[in-house]
Amino acid sequence: MRLLTLAFSAPPTPEEERLLRRLLAPGVSPRQPESLYAWALLGLALEGNLPAAAREPSGKPYFPDAPGLCFSLSHTRGAVLAALSDRPVGADLELVRPAPPRLARRFGLEGEYFFRSWVRREARGKRTGAGITAQLQAETAMEPGERFSYVETFPGYAAGVSAMEEIPERAERCSLAALLQAAEQR
Repeated sequence: MRLLTLAFSAPPTPEEERLLRRLLAPGVSPRQPESLYAWALLGLALEGNLPAAAREPSGKPYFPDAPGLCFSLSHTRGAVLAALSDRPVGADLELVRPAPPRLARRFGLEGEYFFRSWVRREARGKRTGAGITAQLQAETAMEPGERFSYVETFPGYAAGVSAMEEIPERAERCSLAALLQAAEQR
């Protein structure tokens, strides 16, 4: 399994966006800067060799022509996370901030504790393709062989990964410069 993360302080410039789009999978055209960074990070992990992407009815992206290539992308304000595996994987990354009041009451948690619970639920829902909706009702029990781990990324962020294999303790940090350099070489 490979985990990559990128922190950023601004949307890409038009020239950076043009370069980053070189790393995207065919059929992928993100509109949000965060999503562009996440897909480009996945492109970096696969050395620019991304197969065409599609979406399951649930909305989960996948590579129809590469069923053994599983991934999960997450983005939040200021950072993105890409997880890549040969088995289903789910990853979530959240900027720790004040929790939405209604959800904080539902979970009975605030601040970092709320977001640690959120990323666990989101990552587990992404791995199965069910999404977070089912996990918000009541978090399901771990499946046999399922693993979940919090992952070290950046200060002020909560991140977690759900998989059916060992999970690295920390994500590889990538710089925008390295991402742009990889894009230039395409």
